[in-house]
Amino acid sequence: MRIDLFPQNINKTKDIDIRDEIYKLFHIEKKSHNIIYRRFDKTRKSEFYIPSTGEAVNGPKFEYTDEVWKTRREDNPADHTSSIPGDFHVNYSRFYFEYSTHPRIDDEIFEIGLDNVGEVIVPYIYLNRWIVNQVIPWREKNNGRIEYYEVFVKKENIKW
Repeated sequence: MRIDLFPQNINKTKDIDIRDEIYKLFHIEKKSHNIIYRRFDKTRKSEFYIPSTGEAVNGPKFEYTDEVWKTRREDNPADHTSSIPGDFHVNYSRFYFEYSTHPRIDDEIFEIGLDNVGEVIVPYIYLNRWIVNQVIPWREKNNGRIEYYEVFVKKENIKW
């Protein structure tokens, strides 16, 4: 993405690659943390699905894959409000993801236990769960390529 750092057009421009900057922020400067991203396959019902009721018991309705992703989180974003009366911001967060991740609505994000140096503890220790309710792909204005994703989520209780 090309950004003019000098609005007066004083012949001093610098090319900034947002994808590269986010990669540096997450992987080199280590200003990110690991989460588990749960991607559901809505074409395949899980073992917990009960056809007679159309619901799932003791687990998710669809099969899924878990992936470890790097992210940054902002809690309680003021620009994302619920339309439900009495539903306050305290359960909402915003995550930022790299362009290659392709998050989707209704997938889940789990905050997981990390050791003293920020590495994932295996087996996973699930701490918090969020449901993805909005995905905004931020695009480069000239060619439309996705630079990163901004994802709004609502915190839910871990049921299983």
